Amino acid sequence: MTFGRAVIAPNHGAYPEYFLGTRNLLYESGSPESLASKLEEAASLDLSEIGRENASIALKWSWEEICRTCVDAVGRL
Repeated sequence: MTFGRAVIAPNHGAYPEYFLGTRNLLYESGSPESLASKLEEAASLDLSEIGRENASIALKWSWEEICRTCVDAVGRL
């Protein structure tokens, strides 16, 4: 996202949280069919616009906020 590109990533880990409210695509891990489907879907999207949206989102991120989120997550364990 920081490179101003659309992203296709597996639907696990932090990706679902990072992509919440964006037009980036998630595929089911371990499923080549799911990945292929998302690649086909991406071909019909305005990837340049999604990339601009991602760059705008990434500009709002800070290391302080990233660290705070990590500490909060550990505190919930």
